[in-house]
Amino acid sequence: MQTNKDLAERIAQLPVFDNHCHMMDPAKAQMTPLELAQCFYHGAGDIPFGEDGEYFWHKSPELMARLPGLGIVQTLVHRLSQRFGCEETLEAVAAERNRRTAVSYPKYINEMYDEAKIFATMVDAAGADDDPGMLLFPGVTLKTFQFDNAFDAGLAACDSFDALKLYYADELHRDYKINRAAAVKCHLAERFGLNSPVVTDDDARNAFAAAKASDYNAMQVVYVGLLQEALLLCAELDISIHFHTGMTGGPIRGL
Repeated sequence: MQTNKDLAERIAQLPVFDNHCHMMDPAKAQMTPLELAQCFYHGAGDIPFGEDGEYFWHKSPELMARLPGLGIVQTLVHRLSQRFGCEETLEAVAAERNRRTAVSYPKYINEMYDEAKIFATMVDAAGADDDPGMLLFPGVTLKTFQFDNAFDAGLAACDSFDALKLYYADELHRDYKINRAAAVKCHLAERFGLNSPVVTDDDARNAFAAAKASDYNAMQVVYVGLLQEALLLCAELDISIHFHTGMTGGPIRGL
């Protein structure tokens, strides 16, 4: 009879497609313990907080001191300490990681990918193929197209919802042909909530002028209207769409 342990061992041998990863950063070969924790806890360090433009985890030494105690960081510490064979503390795993990356950062990354059996990676906000950060990825790399960037630029540049749809389609097709876009990434949850209602094209047309004037409710209608168009274009191009549900942009209503 197959046991859970047998099943886990079989699963561990399967190749992995990493469906979402951010750009590698050569500058992060060496990191302090707090930098490693903040980097792993993606999201907390990206939230603008306050009128002075500072970021949430940078607001005070007291807040920064709480970061290592979070469960997600403790998971990182536990797993890396097991892999490195070192003391189970953030300071110890950061020091051991820095020792290994100082020998060769690409070698360290390759070892991690080989161990995880990752054969391909979908890179969010990817750079050019010859970008140093892209060159650090082992195996096959695919790229996402940023829906929100196109939405914001198109909303500013266009004078109607129909023009916005044409603008978006042109941008997506260009990125698909030139940059090998294999998925569209949007931030519906962060900006407007996953419970956003379905809208018609006429709804979006009627809301367009107010959306250009930054009315929140009108922007939601136009955003959802364009997103519905994006779903059809993804089907046409046979690429996927990613609904990002991180914590970097808003209240995450509807989860």
